[in-house]
Amino acid sequence: MIHCIPRGNYCLGQQPKLHTKMNYEARLNRIDALRASTQDRFLARQERLEKKASPLVGELSREGRIVYYAYPAGGKCFESTSHTEVVNYLVRNRYVY
Repeated sequence: MIHCIPRGNYCLGQQPKLHTKMNYEARLNRIDALRASTQDRFLARQERLEKKASPLVGELSREGRIVYYAYPAGGKCFESTSHTEVVNYLVRNRYVY
């Protein structure tokens, strides 16, 4: 009788599974699928936060130039010539969530 003493993923009485080319390719495919789904979730979350932050951005005209601003509740006024920069400021400092 062979006693089964755990050593890693196999017992002493059994041979370990060898990584065949097919197992390796399947593993790489799973890793790629996981990476793609993680990236999709991240981009969806970013888009959702940008949509929430966009209404908080106002627009001024100073000396003929457009200046975008945000005055979040409990925060200080942030101004920039770029709408995207103001939205990123609101998201980065968690004024929208």
